Amino acid sequence: MSPESCEQLVLRFFEEGWNQGRVQVLDEVLASDFVSHDPLLPMGKVEGREQYKLYVDNLRTAFPNFRVEVERQLQMFDQVVCLVVFRGTQLGTIDGGDSQHKQVATTWISILRLGDGQVQEEWIKATEPEAVRTVLGPSVMQTLAQ
Repeated sequence: MSPESCEQLVLRFFEEGWNQGRVQVLDEVLASDFVSHDPLLPMGKVEGREQYKLYVDNLRTAFPNFRVEVERQLQMFDQVVCLVVFRGTQLGTIDGGDSQHKQVATTWISILRLGDGQVQEEWIKATEPEAVRTVLGPSVMQTLAQ
């Protein structure tokens, strides 16, 4: 893939899939066997495009005003490394409890492996994992992964 194609693919993944909540775009952007490795989730990963779409929907339900911003992006061969900032307020519920109106602002590194015009795999490393766990709580993290 050309650098321009890679940049466009990553932009669609974050802007359309996450920020706009157009999960149908993920059918085009993600491989069907896509895996997102996230050590904050109870199972450590989300497997499969359909499961990932549910993950995005769950997070957007809890944080309807959130925004993902890619601050830096670097491509090396078939991988793109992104410095990403997530900001939002928990206005919706995730696990059936009350909305906590908790504000979250956290930074993470997202490494995306590309192939065949799609994102094949993702590795996430939060820079403040304990802060995310504290704000969201264990039951929320469990529900997001379902």
